[in-house]
Amino acid sequence: LAPGVGATGGPVRPEFTVNQVMIRVMFLISGLNLPLTELRKAVANVRANALIQAFVFGFPAAATAYVLGPALKAAGVLTPRLVDGLVVLACLPTTIGSGVALTNAAEGNVAVSLFHAVFSNLAGIFITPALIFIYLGADCASVGSPYAAVTKLTSQVLVPVVVGMGLRAIPAI
Repeated sequence: LAPGVGATGGPVRPEFTVNQVMIRVMFLISGLNLPLTELRKAVANVRANALIQAFVFGFPAAATAYVLGPALKAAGVLTPRLVDGLVVLACLPTTIGSGVALTNAAEGNVAVSLFHAVFSNLAGIFITPALIFIYLGADCASVGSPYAAVTKLTSQVLVPVVVGMGLRAIPAI
């Protein structure tokens, strides 16, 4: 009815409310609900963590670069440049918010989901350019500043989770 209300620059200001506030609120709530023992258990399960990270970074990129991309290109569905874009997309880790939110909605292990959301996005700062280089060559592997990425992840995810866990540890008055 009034799409301008929720558009960028509109009265709701989704570019601020979603990106700056709601993501932090979601992770603050996660921290409030996350027992430290559950997080320790999630981190300690090395075999499961290795499998999850191998899937996050290995399967989608390899399947896209070696199977899906060439098939779409051969069928004439996508141009070579669009296939390259699809490969780049497949090299990225999952989004932080959606993985934790969907795991919580499905009553899954939020501690494991939160650990992998943070870990894969921090590791992705270094792994993603390497994967892009492997699949597409040196011309495509330049990405933004690792410092900026770490700073953004810290302010949007780590700080709210730690604050939430800290508040959880305060005895009830």
